[in-house]
Amino acid sequence: LYSGSRASFPLPSSLPASEAALQRNWRTAGPRGGLPSLCVTMPALVERLKQAYRATFEGRFVEALQSFQQLIHSCLMLVVENRTQEEEVHDLLRLCAEYASGLRIELARKDLQKEGGSPVRVNELAAYFTNAKLQPIHLMLALRAAMTTSYKCSNFESAAHFGRRLLDLNPKAEIAAQAAKVVKVSEHKGPDQNKMNFDARNPFVVCNQTHTPIYQGNALVRCP
Repeated sequence: LYSGSRASFPLPSSLPASEAALQRNWRTAGPRGGLPSLCVTMPALVERLKQAYRATFEGRFVEALQSFQQLIHSCLMLVVENRTQEEEVHDLLRLCAEYASGLRIELARKDLQKEGGSPVRVNELAAYFTNAKLQPIHLMLALRAAMTTSYKCSNFESAAHFGRRLLDLNPKAEIAAQAAKVVKVSEHKGPDQNKMNFDARNPFVVCNQTHTPIYQGNALVRCP
């Protein structure tokens, strides 16, 4: 931020370079009203958001998580001029927080799966990822993973639930056919065989420390 608001001018070789502060309102600043130039702008963050979206879609979750976290930090350096711009920043913050939380859950699931951890816990984490407020194209990835994981864990009721949610998003024909098949078979097989700490009918948020659900009506602490 400091470097982005200053310019360096070379002088003859016998003299050090001269520095000057850049002002974003230099036309009207006057001698005392100068405001520093901004190196963080909303259009630039929107472009970075698109890159984070692309990384999420392509399954580069570590890179995507880092991008969303950087966006959250960058939002703190934005300068807004009216209430509309302020709301846009708040919307971006909320969106990035949802993605950061969801991606941390998904990365925890993948690590646990690689370590050969509890299949039920793996299933729970896959289910929690679907609770994040994601764009439809990304939510379809989460729902497909949760559906498949639930079916492999013999949690057929949950598999059918995720399959129906996936179908509601109108995925590609191949994915829709797979989801419809899972729903049909799962409904025939019956209820979940392995109890999870997951209730699709009870609204919840996921604790970012323990990756467990905090259901509606329970006490929680939110970041201000």
